[in-house]
Amino acid sequence: MSHQPVIDRAKAASAPLRAGEFYNGTVTAVNSSGLATIKIAALGTSYGQVLPLGTTPLNRVSVGDILQCTFTDESALRIVAFGPTTLKADIFASAVTVAALTAALAALDLRVTALEGP
Repeated sequence: MSHQPVIDRAKAASAPLRAGEFYNGTVTAVNSSGLATIKIAALGTSYGQVLPLGTTPLNRVSVGDILQCTFTDESALRIVAFGPTTLKADIFASAVTVAALTAALAALDLRVTALEGP
C-alpha cells in the first residue's frame, strides 16, 4: 500500500494551488449555527466557519460528511464548499429516538382523546 505525501502548498512553489480545482473536504466540527470546520487532507489544512452551499437549517452537515471544496482564487483564503456529497444516516436522530417520540405522541393523542370524551 503506497502512502501519498501531503503537499504543504503554502511552501510548495512547484505545486501551486490553482483556483477552480476541487478537493474532498471532511467536516470535523459543526457549531450551533450550522457553520462547519472542514479539513482538506490533500492540502493539509483546515478551514473554519464555512457554511456549505446546499445546506438549510433542516439539512445541516454533520461531522464526518464529505464535501466538495474549491477556492475563489489562488490564495486559498476564500473557500467554497458544496455539499454534502455524502450524508451520515444519523444527522438528526437515531431510530431509537424517533421510535420513542412516535410512542410519546401516540400516548399523548390517547390522553387528549380521553379528555375530550365521547
